[in-house]
Amino acid sequence: MENAVEPGGEESATPPAAPTPRKRRRWIGPLVSALTVVVALVATEGALRKWGRDYPDPYAIYKPEKEPSAYIPSQHARWEPGAKALETEAEPGLPGMSGKHVWKTNNTGFRGDDLASPKPEGEFRVFVVGGSTTECFYLDEEQSIAGVLQRELRAKTPPATNVVVENAGKDGDKSYDHVAMIVHRLVFLEPDLIVVFSGINDLLAQLAGKDYLHYPKPVPEKSRLPLLIKMTLTEFQLGRRIYYVLPRSDKEQLEEIPTTSNYRKLVARRKARPLSYERPRVDERFYASNLRTIAGTAKANGIPVVFMTQPSTWGSKEPGVEEWQWLQVLLGDRVYPTDFMDQALESLNDAARRVGTEQGVPVYDLSRTLPKSLEVMYDDCHLNAKGAETTGVGLAGFLLEKKLVPSR
Repeated sequence: MENAVEPGGEESATPPAAPTPRKRRRWIGPLVSALTVVVALVATEGALRKWGRDYPDPYAIYKPEKEPSAYIPSQHARWEPGAKALETEAEPGLPGMSGKHVWKTNNTGFRGDDLASPKPEGEFRVFVVGGSTTECFYLDEEQSIAGVLQRELRAKTPPATNVVVENAGKDGDKSYDHVAMIVHRLVFLEPDLIVVFSGINDLLAQLAGKDYLHYPKPVPEKSRLPLLIKMTLTEFQLGRRIYYVLPRSDKEQLEEIPTTSNYRKLVARRKARPLSYERPRVDERFYASNLRTIAGTAKANGIPVVFMTQPSTWGSKEPGVEEWQWLQVLLGDRVYPTDFMDQALESLNDAARRVGTEQGVPVYDLSRTLPKSLEVMYDDCHLNAKGAETTGVGLAGFLLEKKLVPSR
């Protein structure tokens, strides 16, 4: 096809003018700036990952590769070789606590020695299952209940027996989490004994209206895009640091366990909420049913099991105790008198005692053994160094007395 001709008869198909150097320069500045920002972000991220403290991913449970197992919804990750241990620290003045400590898991996702498979001859395995009162996040592993129990049992069992006590506690875990952990993992790790130390999280779950039938709760449509953006940004250490600096909702902050404790702030929140004199309603049947499931599972697999009741400082007459009680901030906009909370917790402890009698499960009644004092607990229910030591020693004596472990 011929080129079009202008009215003057001359061809008009001339090539467009090339961009001038000035037009090119207009893009160079922004491009260099953008590349500089990208390089700086990459360098910062690399430095944080190599030399900085590893901040946990706040949205890990929503991510496909990290989402909870359908079989064990709540669990700690197994510690990867070369990964840094967490350094935890109790705030100044926390009763019975001081200094910095190390928290890490082993090759099975528990605190304690790595486990070999198959189990070596002569090894006697004990698993202590529970929530944060078992986990002892702000103590070194050898100071925790499980660590003290291992030390005591090794000193009092035959030399040919190697006692290994695994700390299978995880903050927030409830009796149905213990059922999942025992049924889907522990029975395959060849335990010789399982100790279940529970109660407090079931109480809080019931008072917060937790659904024990576990119907799914879909994410609302309007929340999906913001959540996707947050999940993407928190893949990076830089994004996680920004997350922890920015204001967060009460729910996000309360579900987080910081490496340095912040109980004074939580106590202040509890004090700011109105006191309700309506008695908290607790239905111990749910809790008792889960304990029966644990007892039946253990019995069916030939594994001895022990229940341990949950102590607290609620209802204590010791001066200053309420200055460290914060746990009721997890319940919503109101709090109950601590005498009422003590009675509600004891109703679950009574359920454990009844199920123990029904199922032939020994019960170490720590609730009636440990004083309601800041000498042994640093807040509502968490054991301090002396409390964990006292509990571990007492539990070892109980297991030996009941002939549940080999004895010299």
